[in-house]
Amino acid sequence: MTRVDYCIPTINRPRALERILFSLAAHRPEASVHVADQSEPFDAAFHEELAGRLRSAGLRERPTVHRLPFDCGVSLARNHLVDSTPSEYKLVVDDDGVFTERTDVDAMVRLLDAVPQAGAVAGTVTRDGETVFFGHRLEVRGATLRQVADHRPYEERDGVRFKQVDCLPNCALMRRELFDHVRWDPDLKTAAEHFDFYLRMKETPYAVLYAPDVVGEHPPLEIDTSYRDLRLRGEFVKAMMRKHDLTAIQMLDGTVLDIGPDGELRRRRGAAAGKTLPGFHVVRPEPREEPVANGPTIVHRGSGERAEIALTFDDGPARWTEEIAGVFERHGCRATFFLRGAAVADLPEVVAALAAAGHELGNHLWSHPDASTLNRSEIRAELERTAEAVEAAGAPRPELVRPPYFRGPEAVAEAASESGVRAVVLRSIGSSDWQAEAAEQISEPVLAHAAPGDI
Repeated sequence: MTRVDYCIPTINRPRALERILFSLAAHRPEASVHVADQSEPFDAAFHEELAGRLRSAGLRERPTVHRLPFDCGVSLARNHLVDSTPSEYKLVVDDDGVFTERTDVDAMVRLLDAVPQAGAVAGTVTRDGETVFFGHRLEVRGATLRQVADHRPYEERDGVRFKQVDCLPNCALMRRELFDHVRWDPDLKTAAEHFDFYLRMKETPYAVLYAPDVVGEHPPLEIDTSYRDLRLRGEFVKAMMRKHDLTAIQMLDGTVLDIGPDGELRRRRGAAAGKTLPGFHVVRPEPREEPVANGPTIVHRGSGERAEIALTFDDGPARWTEEIAGVFERHGCRATFFLRGAAVADLPEVVAALAAAGHELGNHLWSHPDASTLNRSEIRAELERTAEAVEAAGAPRPELVRPPYFRGPEAVAEAASESGVRAVVLRSIGSSDWQAEAAEQISEPVLAHAAPGDI
């Protein structure tokens, strides 16, 4: 008998459900899958046809489909699944996730076996090639619920790195006994049930564990308006806030949810008084370097061993590059500038001045393409043309590369294997500065979240 039931609630997203189930067929063919479908209309023929295709793809057991009332809510659906399945562990996952070879469910099982006081464990999620850090705590200060970054060191048990946190992504392995103490609130159908569940889990005898080396994916998915209208309903966020006597929720990425004078839910970013901040982006991957066979290392974030952060600038040189460099000069600091080759050809004197001032220069490709859409020879040509332009400007040949839009880092690393490049550098914090209207809209969220090792 399997030790894990895979519990997947879904509503009006057949393409998402197909995607996650085929990922299970590919990477967890032994999975015992249970789907709680609250779609309208309920399509029995779809599930029948899908089961046949999944069997052909390698999934050994036919998924069990539980038909639920339309729009009964994800909370009720999860409760139904954990009540209706027999195994000791429940892997509760939303239908928009994807399992990969790095989604090591066995490691999570070993960890719950080894740490009996733990009630739930989950890993990291990648989105658009970047790693979203979930190792944070939940703190209520006054009437504000805050996500707080947690930089405590990791422990290891049975070969699995972990640390205790307060909140997990919507792909968590949970102990059956946990549900004797806490369940999802069926009155919170969607949108805020997650915060409510983990706030109440803090009152149980069970701990929440984060295992960063277990990785799932959350790739983009086209969302139709019917699903969006069902999912994004502010009344349930407001109901959760009233339940816990909250007036605001502050996310790790700087987003603040609160209720305005008109009683409507507001979504704001950052601390700039009276201003709505742009799409500030925090990606808090674990400090790691990702080796690529016969190629440069992909760097997601520094080690954090020293009290330093790396400030990087992309797409230059441009008309304001010299002014930025002047600020660094006044403060005795240096930065890394990832240069676009075509711009280097237009402003070679600025590139030479950056090198003379001691700044590190990186390659940002010639024409700023999405590298994930190019073949190896095309990427190599972009890299080489840019490197030659930098050298022609009188600066050293770049040893660092950053792919435009942070897309296709593996492809860039492979193409750069013979170009003298030592690292492909991504980021852990992005300021969305191109959307900002004031300096504090860039600086305040960065200062609020930056920690040693951040890029």
